[in-house]
Amino acid sequence: MAIDFNSGANQYCDGAVTGLTADTIGTVAVWCRPETLHDGCLFWIGDTGAGDHWVRMYLTVGGKATMDCITVGWDWEYTIDDVFWAAGDLLHIAMTQNGAAPRFFVNGLNVAITLNAAASSS
Repeated sequence: MAIDFNSGANQYCDGAVTGLTADTIGTVAVWCRPETLHDGCLFWIGDTGAGDHWVRMYLTVGGKATMDCITVGWDWEYTIDDVFWAAGDLLHIAMTQNGAAPRFFVNGLNVAITLNAAASSS
C-alpha cells in the first residue's frame, strides 16, 4: 500500500491514509526525495482522529544528510525506529505507532507512506 502526495508550487500537500486498523498498522515508512526539498522543508505525521499526536521533522538539505530535529507529539504516540538519508537517495523515516488510532495525516512534499510487509495485510 502506497499513497503519494504532490504538493505543487507551495511545497506542501494534504492527504490521509484510510482503511488501517490497530491490528494491521505496524511500521510506517515516510519517503521524501531530498532533491525535491528545500532547506527547512517541514512535514509531519499525525493522528487525524484526535488531531493532536504529531511527529514533526525539519529537514536540512543541500547535500547534508542531517536533520535539525525530530519531535514527537504530546502523548509520545510514535516511536522513531530508523532514520537514514544518503545524498541523492530517499529520506527514510520508519516509525512504530504505539497507540490505536488507525488513520494518519501527512503534510509534506512528494511524500509516500508505505506499510511494511508484516503490517500490509490490509
